[in-house]
Amino acid sequence: MATGPAAGPRYHGFGWEQSRWIVKTRLLQNCFADWQLDLPIPGFEVFDFRRNPRPEWREFEVFRSVYEDGLHRSADLVGVVSSRFSAKTRLSGHDVRRWIDGHPGKSVYFVHPWPQWSYSGFSVMSRFAHIHGSEAFLPAFQRVLDLAGIPLDFLHPTRDHNRNHGLSSYWFGNARFWDGIMTDLARGRPYETVLT
Repeated sequence: MATGPAAGPRYHGFGWEQSRWIVKTRLLQNCFADWQLDLPIPGFEVFDFRRNPRPEWREFEVFRSVYEDGLHRSADLVGVVSSRFSAKTRLSGHDVRRWIDGHPGKSVYFVHPWPQWSYSGFSVMSRFAHIHGSEAFLPAFQRVLDLAGIPLDFLHPTRDHNRNHGLSSYWFGNARFWDGIMTDLARGRPYETVLT
């Protein structure tokens, strides 16, 4: 069998030239209860987080643990989702991996489970301070978008549509993106001062 660019073997369904973009991706499912450990979403790896020291921080405490334990550097892309991910998105980890492999070269991949919600109101962002109980939430959200290189301005909300609407912390990013989120978002302050 010939190898190399002309007639090379296939890698994960991709040809030789495309294989340079194949990355190792870790898809983690955070598990808060015993029963979740036995029922992982297909294609996801169990992330045992039954001893959550700050459940009121929701996903951010999970992200903080992944970051501080260095798991964000254990693969080219790492993401951690809740056990509700599949119910909300109707996607498995296998679907996510195919999508990432089919769209290589990004620093971060976002999954929005409810695209139809963009038509339910004028601007969901205008309600975020009230929903989350903090005027600092929207600026922090904007910093996440800026770090991801997404050219949207949520500090001056306009009408929601499917190109500017997202209500999910479902993302899979590289170490640089994780570093940016966990340091620039918090601006070097202790997490407690950002989230309270």
